[in-house]
Amino acid sequence: QGIQLEGTVRVLAGEDRKAAVALYAVKFQFLRQPAAVIEAALARVNWYCLSPDRLYFVDNSRGFGHRDEIELAE
Repeated sequence: QGIQLEGTVRVLAGEDRKAAVALYAVKFQFLRQPAAVIEAALARVNWYCLSPDRLYFVDNSRGFGHRDEIELAE
């Protein structure tokens, strides 16, 4: 079982990148603590936005390659 998806990906920059890092820090609170090593590592990482066009739930227990497409709201 799993998911597959298709969509468009773009690299985040500027304010969009800052917002993504801030959201990530909410989830992983250890990133909030000032640490030069962590800040340097995050500065070297690209951050991306994925806009899905299609999403599938794959369930091979229902037959090899069985997948159901999930409707995505506009």
